[in-house]
Amino acid sequence: MGCLLTCVDVSKPLAGHAGAGPAAGWAEDPEALDRLSRLAARLLRAPIALISILTPDHNRFVGAHGLPQPLASSRQLPLSSSICRHVVAANGPLVVRDARSHPLVQDSPVVHELNVIAYLGVPLLGPDGEILGSVCAIDSTPRDWTEDDIETLSVLSRAATSELGAKLYREERKRSEDARRAGEVRTTEILESIGEAFYAIDRDWRILYVNRHAEQLWGRGREELLGHSLLDSFPSFVGSPAQRAHERAIAESRPVRFETVSAIFGKPIE
Repeated sequence: MGCLLTCVDVSKPLAGHAGAGPAAGWAEDPEALDRLSRLAARLLRAPIALISILTPDHNRFVGAHGLPQPLASSRQLPLSSSICRHVVAANGPLVVRDARSHPLVQDSPVVHELNVIAYLGVPLLGPDGEILGSVCAIDSTPRDWTEDDIETLSVLSRAATSELGAKLYREERKRSEDARRAGEVRTTEILESIGEAFYAIDRDWRILYVNRHAEQLWGRGREELLGHSLLDSFPSFVGSPAQRAHERAIAESRPVRFETVSAIFGKPIE
């Protein structure tokens, strides 16, 4: 009988991802990790498969297949009981034929309480190449681990790294999108609060934004202007000093200040 675990150390955040570690993202999406656990159990012919993360105090199971009670409910162990931390410390494979006589892990509570006898672990790397934890297999009887066993765990470790990278990418993209939307809302609030007419166009003269003062000045609502050409919406604007000023601003990518009589509503503008 065997048990497979993937362990990730999240006591510190990933580089370039301050304030958040893999635990936050993975714990919110247990189904993907449970599927990976089931696959690991099948490949290793293990009735139990787990994906674990290491926090400063606990070894948390964020993916599980066949986990017995009460761990199936609590999904965590004290950090002091974790064997995965030794793989992180060694930054290399940890091969244990019989944990009961191995000097590094023989005193771990899981050896006797959970019948963890044979252990094989390989490092798990983050998307930036930093070692985060381990992928490990556990058997309840002494076992001579093979090179094929190590290779299988290494492949699973790379799969876990890919899953982690994809999850962090999705989280970062969502944060960026949320920040962009929040910025747009704030910009709109500012533009609507100013006491001046304001509108925005693109290089094709398409109207992108009109604030309420511009609506009042033109006597036309934004619903009939947005997405339409400024030149088509206001034919008298074509060839006017205002259009030439707009053309300079677009061509030179800089502010252009001018004073003229508006060709649209016949009043002085600046």
